[in-house]
Amino acid sequence: MAHEGLNARALPCALALLCAGSTGCGNPPPVNAPTHQDPPVKADPPSPEFAESTWGKFHSERFQLTVPLPDGKHWKIDDHTQPQLVAKHAVTSSVVTIYTSFERELVNHKTCEDRARDAGLVPKELRSVESTVTIGPEAFDSRIWVAIEQGSASAKDSRLTGHIFLFGAYVRKCLFLHLATTVPTAQDEPRLSARLASARVSMVAELKIDPPRTTFESEVLQPSPTQLPPAQRAPTQPALH
Repeated sequence: MAHEGLNARALPCALALLCAGSTGCGNPPPVNAPTHQDPPVKADPPSPEFAESTWGKFHSERFQLTVPLPDGKHWKIDDHTQPQLVAKHAVTSSVVTIYTSFERELVNHKTCEDRARDAGLVPKELRSVESTVTIGPEAFDSRIWVAIEQGSASAKDSRLTGHIFLFGAYVRKCLFLHLATTVPTAQDEPRLSARLASARVSMVAELKIDPPRTTFESEVLQPSPTQLPPAQRAPTQPALH
């Protein structure tokens, strides 16, 4: 029992010494709660608008033309694996499609537009914004069409896509260019309109066709002998044995 009494008498002294080295036992020092803050969420950088970008140029050997592209170095271009040239710009959700074809008969822009629609190159359900018939590039008879496509309401898709089409015709050659660029919501329509206006001036109007290759063009663009009236056909020569 003596041992227990000693402990009983020593406990108050130990508490006194402990409290003397602190701010007091009656009011324990406040404990600061650990402060942990999540790092600030970095907002996605705004998409570079076409008007603010440095424009580059891509030359297609296959289609013999040069097309200007905004933010030129950041496009992924496929000019080999598909019938069309397809260029994609992920930051602005933009796609450029280019295609040329040679026809058996003389064509105009309406004929070439029908060809593109039949090939499934023109989306449906578009709201027309502008339609212009003009001469260009070079001597091409062309229609330039600007249109808007709203996202699917059933899928709650609020995206807005702008389209620029060029349907061009020259003798028996059709030229097709299509730019599709998308913004997240209808509230971004001013940005979309600015892109379309810039592309209308700096891409479509500045599209360049290579000078004709004399032998190639003469074979493709000139009527074949069977297409000429009989009176204009050159006399056939007998085969040499």
